[in-house]
Amino acid sequence: MYDSSLRRRAILLLGSGLTISETSRRLGVSRAAVTDWRDNQGRESLRHATCPRCRDVPGPPEPPEAYAYLLGLYLGDGCISPVGDAPKRVWSLRIMCADSWPGLRDECVRAIRAVRPLNKVRVLQKQGCTEVNSYSKHWPCLFPQHGPGKKHERAIVLADW
Repeated sequence: MYDSSLRRRAILLLGSGLTISETSRRLGVSRAAVTDWRDNQGRESLRHATCPRCRDVPGPPEPPEAYAYLLGLYLGDGCISPVGDAPKRVWSLRIMCADSWPGLRDECVRAIRAVRPLNKVRVLQKQGCTEVNSYSKHWPCLFPQHGPGKKHERAIVLADW
């Protein structure tokens, strides 16, 4: 996940007339990230300001044990993907659970339901694994580690709750 100062620099470079490709090369970030920042500038801080969970609940998600387990699953075999276009965009948390590990899928479902009790959880059988997913506008708020690029190539920082 890139920090906000890098995003601001990208927006300034774009505003000065540099192309997306030039900005991407100069900052060492992907073109997709620069494009996303250009198209969504200002919306991320607005999302956090208008998110009732982020605004009203200053601490980590509850219950902490379920959240910590879900964070580990997300960092290991999960992803958060946008679904739809702004302003009605929601996010899909998808975690792939190997069928060779009995009970993993059920524990994953329990953790998602504990952290987001009002969200539906879907279980989709794939070849050799099961995808567990849930949609919410708040997944990026709950997982600030989310960001563009491969997880193993970006800094994974725990939020200072």
